[in-house]
Amino acid sequence: MKTRMIQTKFWFDDYVSNLKAKEKLLFVYLITNEKVNICGIYEIPDKYIILDTGLRQKELDLIKQKFMDDGKFAFINGWVKVMNYDRYNNFSGSLNEVAREKELSLIPQEIIDFQYNQPNTKSIKGVSKGYRRGIDTLNNHNININHNKSLINSIISYLNEKADKNYKSNTKTTIDKIKARINEGFTIGDFKKVIDTKVAKWKTDPKMNEFLRPETLFGNKFDGYLNEKIVNKNDWRRT
Repeated sequence: MKTRMIQTKFWFDDYVSNLKAKEKLLFVYLITNEKVNICGIYEIPDKYIILDTGLRQKELDLIKQKFMDDGKFAFINGWVKVMNYDRYNNFSGSLNEVAREKELSLIPQEIIDFQYNQPNTKSIKGVSKGYRRGIDTLNNHNININHNKSLINSIISYLNEKADKNYKSNTKTTIDKIKARINEGFTIGDFKKVIDTKVAKWKTDPKMNEFLRPETLFGNKFDGYLNEKIVNKNDWRRT
């Protein structure tokens, strides 16, 4: 049996406290049902949600759309992605990191990478027009292609130097991950700090060293890594 913990201050959160009763029910269900895993991305059909919550399909559709527009959850072809999952369940330690990476490896990459932009027309069936891959969003922000290449090269070179790796900067997965984080407003200094933080924690750990790779470091847990305490602060300040 899985255990999911919710802090008592959850009910005093400004967003939660302003939800209607059925919206609160669905919110809690989406972060505590038996399908929820350690990475916060899971597959669950609407029929199960309706059976467990007693909501009607129309009610479910409306609330799902609200949660998407509010940036709390993404609903993609039967998958649920809990945004900012670490706020509701904080799993730490090397064993949990290994378990999380194994779960992520079973999830389609397009589900992991999808971002939600509010669509002009309301639609939650399948992948709505509000979902775009990272590179499309970056293009909309007019980020110079040559600058991106130089930035990506610098980040991967830094990773290879610090972690004693030999990753290429021109692979699609690496490019997509870095561009997605750039689109969210992160800087090259943020990338270096994440690299330094995780190298300090994982480089000498045989189980975790293999996760010193672009798809792990620059994935959807990037912000969490960025806010971790640095083992040796001078490591990244010298760079």
